[in-house]
Amino acid sequence: MSNIMFRYRLRTLLIVLALVLVGSVLVVSYQAQRALVASHTLVMGKVTTSLVRDYVRQHNRWPRNWDDLRSVQPPAESAKFIDTAQTRIVIDFTVTLQDLKTLSTEEFRAIRPRGRAPAGYKEYWEINSLLKECRSAVNDETR
Repeated sequence: MSNIMFRYRLRTLLIVLALVLVGSVLVVSYQAQRALVASHTLVMGKVTTSLVRDYVRQHNRWPRNWDDLRSVQPPAESAKFIDTAQTRIVIDFTVTLQDLKTLSTEEFRAIRPRGRAPAGYKEYWEINSLLKECRSAVNDETR
């Protein structure tokens, strides 16, 4: 009887260990995938913000849609990048430079991550530089 109990306990222990191992692998994989998505979103947002800043510099207005960003010269990014960026980044195309001229970096929401925002994204995306370009474009219009 003790041999049967020992085998039963050993089998139960092995099953529990296997479940813990599989669960751990799943948790680590999920966290790694989330980190990869956050990293990808940070890079996509930085490039998108740069495209918007270049657009404002070249046209003295806020873009009206994603296609406007395809007109940035020189063509810094491919159409495929812009198509992918649209899945990760939200741009409010209804705002104007006038709307943005008095905003602080903290108040700025015209370009933001789709879904959960990675910590520190506004600094990494250089939103302050974009706002300076918007203010400069508004000042150019009023001269």
